[in-house]
Amino acid sequence: EALDVVLDEFKRSEMERVRIRDVESFIAFQKARELFSEAHSESSSTEMLRKLKQTNDLLDVILERAPDYGTAWILRADYSTHILIDSASGVPIDEAFAHEVDDAANNMLDNMRRAAEHPWSDAAKLALQIDIGYLGGNWRGSIRRLELSMEQTGCEGSQWGDMLANPFGYAEAYAGHLEDLAECDPLLNRSWSNLAAARNWAGDPVMALDALSNIPPGSRGDHDVMVEAWARVSAGQLEEANDVVNAVISDGNNLLYARTMLAAAEGDEAAARGFLHEFLESPDRMRVRDLPLLAMVGDRYAVNALAAQLDAHPYGYIALPMVVAFCACGAPWDIEKTPNFKAKFEESGLQWPPGSPIDFPLKDW
Repeated sequence: EALDVVLDEFKRSEMERVRIRDVESFIAFQKARELFSEAHSESSSTEMLRKLKQTNDLLDVILERAPDYGTAWILRADYSTHILIDSASGVPIDEAFAHEVDDAANNMLDNMRRAAEHPWSDAAKLALQIDIGYLGGNWRGSIRRLELSMEQTGCEGSQWGDMLANPFGYAEAYAGHLEDLAECDPLLNRSWSNLAAARNWAGDPVMALDALSNIPPGSRGDHDVMVEAWARVSAGQLEEANDVVNAVISDGNNLLYARTMLAAAEGDEAAARGFLHEFLESPDRMRVRDLPLLAMVGDRYAVNALAAQLDAHPYGYIALPMVVAFCACGAPWDIEKTPNFKAKFEESGLQWPPGSPIDFPLKDW
């Protein structure tokens, strides 16, 4: 079983730093990272939570031996974060996870703070400041934290910094930062898909596709293919984008999402709304993805209404930047409709509206 796990030098040194030297823990960490990545390609909220819960079970094996292993605490927080996102966006929480909704916010922040108790480098400390500020709703000083983090070299990066950097004028610098991180974890697909997304936001879809070429074709997940489709649309390769989506994505919700996006990019309103209708009929879809699709097809009233609902939730501010990232279409909603988010965003110092690497002809704002 250990033969399919790559123990690169960075992870060896990192594990040794927290006094874990046994092969079982190395394998648990690598398997946890793989499951974490797989979870983020799921289109079903329930399946994502199930895989993130499995991820945490593996991480707990490590934390029993090394409670100061910060990376494990950071990854562990994501399970509770996605429970909050689902709750904010109106997803019916599966009974297997429903009992954790009330404590999700405390658990999320507790995990992040446990990581911050043992910062293992200046880069890790800055990355944690970004993530704790973002998740905890303290966005004041976000620009400075981003700038300082991007100046760092090494293998530690923020989990949530791309939500603030890519759409709001920092994508080119953030892509340079992600190049270093990708070299640290070259066998993790998300290393390259995250870099590709930043390059696409920076206006360089050709280099985005180059980054994705580092992922072996047979190992691409739906998330990787979606990033490729975004880049190909940005590059004017709509036919190629359709080909790769239809050839690789098999998950029903992900396929409907991608087909809606591609039809909207082509300006085919009938097809886009047809695919969107099918997507909205799926009871277990990730409902935070409703908003970018509604924006892409030009339904301003509906996307404003849903954005306002998210904004009314105490942790809706975590999900709303995801809508911006998923849409890549400028302002998905009118920011005046989300006064709580608007206040946090203004505190950050970032500038609205976000960029628009993809043109959607049906969206007229």
